[in-house]
Amino acid sequence: ELISNLDELRETQEKAIKQGEEFEVFTNAVNHTMIRAEYDPTGLLTYANTKFIEKLGYDISSDIMGKDIISFIDPIDKDGFKKEWYALANGGSHFEGDVKHTKKDGADIWLMSTYVCKRKADGTIDSILFLATDITEKKEENLSDSAQIEAINLSSMKVEFYSNGKIAECNEKFLSNLGFELNEILSLKISDLVSQTHKKEFETEWASLFEGHFYKGVMQFTDKDGNDKWFQGAASTVKDYHKKVKKIIYIATDVTEQKLMEIETLNQSKILKQQDEQLRESQNILEQKLEEARNEMKEQFKEIETTKIRNELTLEGMVDAILTFNDSGKIIFFNKAAEDLWGYTKSDVVNENISKLFSDETIKSDDFVGKMVDNTKEKYISIRQEVSIFTADKDESSVLMLISEANIKGSKTYTAFVQSIEMELF
Repeated sequence: ELISNLDELRETQEKAIKQGEEFEVFTNAVNHTMIRAEYDPTGLLTYANTKFIEKLGYDISSDIMGKDIISFIDPIDKDGFKKEWYALANGGSHFEGDVKHTKKDGADIWLMSTYVCKRKADGTIDSILFLATDITEKKEENLSDSAQIEAINLSSMKVEFYSNGKIAECNEKFLSNLGFELNEILSLKISDLVSQTHKKEFETEWASLFEGHFYKGVMQFTDKDGNDKWFQGAASTVKDYHKKVKKIIYIATDVTEQKLMEIETLNQSKILKQQDEQLRESQNILEQKLEEARNEMKEQFKEIETTKIRNELTLEGMVDAILTFNDSGKIIFFNKAAEDLWGYTKSDVVNENISKLFSDETIKSDDFVGKMVDNTKEKYISIRQEVSIFTADKDESSVLMLISEANIKGSKTYTAFVQSIEMELF
């Protein structure tokens, strides 16, 4: 019986040794991978592994042993942590959470923490085991991501779709721009929101996302009331570990007002283009008509010139002296008989004032001649009158003169028909 008991004791001892070795291996593994420490129920540090000491910025364990756990907690979180610790030290089972600690130099460090009570045989708490991993970098990334997400939610529309197109979630801006309530929109797919005019384009872009492409552009949507909306945005995929598309995230801004202005501008441009074409066509027609009018006027001028030449030649060959002057008194025609009567050549008198053909005394004393040379007075029209002319030889000569008037569009010309009295008597 004694031998049997000794064998049983030896077997139990071997198991205990084995368990002790396994526990030592486990403890070493924990110490190599995790931050580990132990506190007494009052919160004083009784053990800390190397990772704990290094992570909190201490040099040796003597610098840290006996410190109160509250001294490692961020001052802002101390009050809240004290409540958790009190509950744990007074019979709680464990506590898990992300706890912001303060290093020796005052820097922050985030630890994903687990506190577990180690109890005595009678059930009272012997110590509290602390296990943790450093998540500072991840926490800062999460905080940065949260800040970015908040900024996006404040400034842009954000919506997530499942791979089948059904809406998974969206922010308030997306809802307000399309006029839906959250419970209404979660039953819809993106294809229900895209405008009919952009269906084919949307289907092409949606398919390309599953082929690994990125989407960026302006898409036309339809709101709850059937109004067109234009969103400028970008979409990318979220994939699982097997590279399969799990979700599609779409971030956009409402550019409806700008798009409507653009459409209005295009319409105005089309109208202006049409008006420009009509104007060009009208201009071409007008130029054709002007050309026809110019040609017609040329023909008329030719006819007028021909008539003028014919009339001048006719007047030129007449026996009576004939001269024509305008309403400013300038001589514009002087025939051969007039040259012979006055003794002047055409070049002597054309463009000269009519007063050149009369003496100053005659102009003053003869009312007929006075009104004839004064362009401000009415002439004696169609009245034959005997007057005295002043020749190139400075001689006075009596003639019979009759004046006719031609008024063309307010411009008057006068023609004087002159007969020498000596000729008439002869």
